[in-house]
Amino acid sequence: MEKNIIVKQDEFETMVALLEDDVLTEVFFEREHSHSVVGNVYKARVGNVLPGMQAAFVDFGEERNGFLHLRDTMAPRLDAEGRLLEPDLTIDKVLRPGQEIMVQVLKEPTGNKGARLTMNPSFPGRFLVMLPTNSTVTISRRIEDEAERQRLLEQVKSLLPTGMGAIIRTAATAATAEELAQDVRSLLKLWKWLLGKNAAASAVTPLYQDAGLLERVVRDLFYNDIGHIYVNNSQTATRLAEIVSYIAPACLEKIEQPRFDVMAVYNMSAQLRQALADKVWLKCGGYLVIQHMEAFTIIDVNTGKYVGSSSQSFADVVLRTNMEAAREVARQMQLRNLGGIIIVDFIDMKEDEDRGRVMAALNEELQKHRVKTNVLGFTQLGLLEMTRKKNGHSLQELFERSCPFCGGKGSVASEDSVFVDILADLNSLMEQTQERAVYIETNPIVSSYIIGPAGETKAALEKRFGKKLCVKGNPELKMTDYVVRPLTEDLTSMLDEAPFTVGEVIDCFLCEKHNANKNDAICRVNGYVVLVQDGAAFVGQKRLLRITEVHQTFACAEFCSAKD
Repeated sequence: MEKNIIVKQDEFETMVALLEDDVLTEVFFEREHSHSVVGNVYKARVGNVLPGMQAAFVDFGEERNGFLHLRDTMAPRLDAEGRLLEPDLTIDKVLRPGQEIMVQVLKEPTGNKGARLTMNPSFPGRFLVMLPTNSTVTISRRIEDEAERQRLLEQVKSLLPTGMGAIIRTAATAATAEELAQDVRSLLKLWKWLLGKNAAASAVTPLYQDAGLLERVVRDLFYNDIGHIYVNNSQTATRLAEIVSYIAPACLEKIEQPRFDVMAVYNMSAQLRQALADKVWLKCGGYLVIQHMEAFTIIDVNTGKYVGSSSQSFADVVLRTNMEAAREVARQMQLRNLGGIIIVDFIDMKEDEDRGRVMAALNEELQKHRVKTNVLGFTQLGLLEMTRKKNGHSLQELFERSCPFCGGKGSVASEDSVFVDILADLNSLMEQTQERAVYIETNPIVSSYIIGPAGETKAALEKRFGKKLCVKGNPELKMTDYVVRPLTEDLTSMLDEAPFTVGEVIDCFLCEKHNANKNDAICRVNGYVVLVQDGAAFVGQKRLLRITEVHQTFACAEFCSAKD
């Protein structure tokens, strides 16, 4: 498998992408105004201590106080079988309001939740992660050779001071004793410096900022199996070379600044768009649908276009689709940086053996990931449950925001339900005003509904109430927002001159089918509605139209002939 890395940096953002056989598998971003706080260390002040939650909220200088659980205030203790023991103290015996403490950020603040904090810091180096307050020494599960595991454990334990622990990283494979010692010396020097700075500082003060994106990526991704490291400009190439020469000198000769546009060659824009799409197609013709909920992520597997061959049974078709889906699910989890609870609804399989094969395929891919995933297995409903450690913001959180119209719900009120509300306001208004006209301003979709086909609905309302209705569409209004008020000014002063004249030819985008007459379509121009006769089949296209009728609030149009 060929692995390449793309580094693109400008004044607005830094992007690092990892590709395997030209397919995007991981991507990292750091933007000018959104630097990560994970790994940073602060001299903080305890705010509220909550015995009921066995936790405290801590002011560490950010907008929202951080959350510090009792388990993160003391070194973890294990029983004889290696299981984590619960603390034998309560939070009010450990912390008090106003107390000054040193904390490190474990997790980014998300939504309405503050950052997760710990008093047990960890500091990653090239070959190991140092744990100054934890005496446990563990090793990456991806180092499988037992002799190598034993060598690394013995050497690292001999290098660490009493009471300190470490996590030996995958990069330590084949590292020499001197390389390990250098890593330990560097991390011990950092810890000693940090203790001194903490002693001299008063709360609330930042003490240490974790490495930037380039340093973290070099530390975590630059292994010997990387083929090329493409950089988009000379300044970034120079900076990257400085970092690589210190952390991973073997990768120095792999840094290139190509003359061609790397982003275009690897079709990065399209690959990033696909990484945000709900639907992901599989090579066999099936597809995944990925939906993010408040509490979890659900991934639905479908056969789609794949029906198999005449020699295959339905069970074979299902198994092949699920096997390919399992591998793609693992890739999407890493690419999108999904975290928390993840539910996969595979196509139903009758045989336990088939479910076992699908789980094995998924686990095989997940073993390659740096972020830990715990696969819990299939439920009685056939849903596969798993949890994945949250590691910063997901790709969706970086690139998207909640819809300002629906608030992230995914749906808005229908035009007919808003029309019912407007009708109730009209009934109430008619009993209170003597004016001869009423002004109605709504979202263009609702205004189109009020006008109706060829203005029939509006005409019926005018007849019912005995008043003139002035209906205006405003695309800046939400579906549920509208204005209904008496038109006290002279009617002609309120009505803008129609933007078209009869016989005029316009180039217009057909945005949707007409709500009442499904054969017709609708165009909107600054809230002005154009009804297109027999235009339903061309929705989503731009077409040349000839205006046939012009009214105060809408126009009618037909398609231009070839002669036009």
